[in-house]
Amino acid sequence: MNKIAKSLKKWWEEWAKLDFIILGFGILLVSGYVFYRQENPGLESPLMDVWSNIATDFVIIWLSVRLVDTFLQSREKHHAIRREIVYNLNFFRVQIRELVPKFYPRNLSNLKQELMWGEERLPKRVNHLTPSENEKIIYIFSKLNQLIQTGDELLQSEISISLSRINSEITDDSIQDKREEINDALRSIDTSKDNIKNDILNFRSLISSNEDFFNESDLERLYDYCNLKLSLSDDENYRYHPVPYINGTGLYKIASLKNIEHEWRLLADHPEYDYEKLFELIESSKQSILNDKKLPKKLVSVIMDFFSEVYKFAKCHQKLRAMVDEITILIDDTRFDIMEESELD
Repeated sequence: MNKIAKSLKKWWEEWAKLDFIILGFGILLVSGYVFYRQENPGLESPLMDVWSNIATDFVIIWLSVRLVDTFLQSREKHHAIRREIVYNLNFFRVQIRELVPKFYPRNLSNLKQELMWGEERLPKRVNHLTPSENEKIIYIFSKLNQLIQTGDELLQSEISISLSRINSEITDDSIQDKREEINDALRSIDTSKDNIKNDILNFRSLISSNEDFFNESDLERLYDYCNLKLSLSDDENYRYHPVPYINGTGLYKIASLKNIEHEWRLLADHPEYDYEKLFELIESSKQSILNDKKLPKKLVSVIMDFFSEVYKFAKCHQKLRAMVDEITILIDDTRFDIMEESELD
């Protein structure tokens, strides 16, 4: 109904006055001829034949002109919409190419809005596309939705990756503070015979509840010290034994973390980045961290999470780039088909 109203409004603005004048004049000629013949039935004159021919030809010619004009306008509208579809596909192409190599959330947001608009408009344009063209565009839209989903996953992965997050979650200082607490507890143990046993038991309980802050070597030394103290606590010849001191962790000295962060940032800036290089670096760094017995378990766990997030990001980025290349080819082929068909219509 809305479409009919728009058509009537357009006709009223463009053709109504001229149609009324010309058709009115044509109807007046025909009506005059019919009336005159009725009033003069026996009149035979060449003028009457000319009159009838002019009247009928006038109306027929105008109707023909209007039909041809309507056809041409419809054809022009058809081609204009097809050209607009080509432009829209080209806009999609530009937007997805902006997602790589450097990924910006605003580009993904723009693509979402444009795709939403395109999916809403497509049913209204289906009459201007061949079935094959319509299927190709629907397929492109489905691929774009998959691309957006991958982009959202990439965004979430990027948020999770940060050495500063590791440093804030379990930093040198936080680990060192816990280890200093243990050292303080060690030094505060009452070495008198009456209290030593209870203090050692309490101290061992403290170690047990904070094992993740220590490496295997530290734990072994601490537990050996506790066992030694307990075994000697009832000894009449109890003697003082040196307290083991726990050193720092050296988180900021772990070069593999810095190397991976450097490579992670490189892949987001270089179109031809070698993903396998980063995957191999992550794997070798994992082994290096796992083999380093001086690192606390909790720190090792957080670093492994960091490696996993970087790996996930790189895989997702690699997938996004491949999808962008694939969709670019699909868009180019579809644009070419629509433009070629338009030329032959």
